[in-house]
Amino acid sequence: MSRAIKVRRCYVRLSEEDYAEIAKRAALYTNGNISRYITQIATTGEVKVVTKEPRFSALAVPMFDFIQQYKKIGVNYNQVVHSINTMKLTEKSDIVINALDSLSERTDRLIEITQQVKKLFEEHRQEDSRHGH
Repeated sequence: MSRAIKVRRCYVRLSEEDYAEIAKRAALYTNGNISRYITQIATTGEVKVVTKEPRFSALAVPMFDFIQQYKKIGVNYNQVVHSINTMKLTEKSDIVINALDSLSERTDRLIEITQQVKKLFEEHRQEDSRHGH
């Protein structure tokens, strides 16, 4: 796969707090590469997790996915509550049922990811204890 040559620059003005938050997230997800972090968020809405520590790379992607699923579930809960509070009783049933179905699917996915993350952490803890970390 060829990489596009980056020739364009984009300048943004940020508060100190916003910059600190972006830098913190870039440190977590892209080894501090702010340009990569902002580009991935802006173009895809998500970040491909990069880590310098090979033993953590197996944990980084499931953990990021885990966090994203929690965020999506929170959004779904808010949508359900909002629709219940703002619609007439006769209009609520179909929309609420569809929202609950979506929420149920996301919750099932979160359970799967939680199990994967737990298993990975247990494996890494055992490996670390064998190597004296």
